[in-house]
Amino acid sequence: MLTKRFVLILAVITFVVTAAAVFAQYTRWADTIRSVTSEPAFPKIGDALASITRIKLTRADDNGQGSFTFSRVGERWVIDDKGGYPATQSVIRQMLLGFTELKLVEAKTRIPARFEKLHLADTSQAGSNASRVVLEDQAGTVLLDALFGKRVASLSGSTPSIYMRRSSENQTWLATGELEIRGEALQWLSPQLLSILRERIERTTVMAPGEPPMGLIYDNQHKRFSIVDLPSDRVVSSNYQLLQVGILPERLIMQDVRPSEGLVSDPALGGVVWRTKDGLTVSLEMAADPKSGDAGRPWAIVAVDVAADAKDKVVKEAEAIITRTKGWAYWLGEPILKRLRATRDILTNPKS
Repeated sequence: MLTKRFVLILAVITFVVTAAAVFAQYTRWADTIRSVTSEPAFPKIGDALASITRIKLTRADDNGQGSFTFSRVGERWVIDDKGGYPATQSVIRQMLLGFTELKLVEAKTRIPARFEKLHLADTSQAGSNASRVVLEDQAGTVLLDALFGKRVASLSGSTPSIYMRRSSENQTWLATGELEIRGEALQWLSPQLLSILRERIERTTVMAPGEPPMGLIYDNQHKRFSIVDLPSDRVVSSNYQLLQVGILPERLIMQDVRPSEGLVSDPALGGVVWRTKDGLTVSLEMAADPKSGDAGRPWAIVAVDVAADAKDKVVKEAEAIITRTKGWAYWLGEPILKRLRATRDILTNPKS
């Protein structure tokens, strides 16, 4: 039987244990959440935007998104690690403006062991998910050096937040603003090389390695491609598979880019030619990497021609493609390469 004295002692012990637990949790929170404020994260960067000439984006060696550097050449930003290929200018501008608008709203942990929970561990550490951004002027003076981690969406639909800390400090912050630091290199440039609708194409000629050229034409009435001069004893095995070959120029996307200098086109590696009804001709020529000699991973070089009687709109389109692709070679990826290597034997079956 429980006595009043025993119950009282039990209550006192429970109160002491609970109070100790609350105090311990409060101490932990107090160490993590220091204060609430609202001040610019980088108050001087707005006045320095015009002087920024280099952006260094660094991630951990085992971070698949990679590290790269941007340089400003005249009024244009380029990716140094891709041989100076133009970045998407609006993406760079939006990020730089994001730094000027970022506001510190809540101080977080100063304990390094807790940094990675916010994706703010030093990028020199394996497994770090942080993105370190360094902005420099032409003299190499560092204008901004900070790590950026997890993004936090606003449940109310208002301005999102991001965790950050200055590289020389342990203090981490929750900051609000529209700052977006993109991932892999392709997210910083325009990967689409061509946009030619199937209805415009008069003839496609696919030249798979070791095979005779294969012609394709598009039947606009029946909305499908057919193979030119297909032997009478064979039939298309899959109109869908043939369609995937035919529509490649509608949205031709690259997976990597490098300067074309030092590359030599090799007809033995295949290629493709698209000729439109309005006088535009676009070719992809393939070249093996001279360093690796890997013919199984060829680089595509774009060549453009335009008919003498083509309208101004087509001429301007050709000029835009030349401006975008001249001097560059592209890795298109295995799925596209597979479609470019399609043959009559692959796309057809014997007629039963």
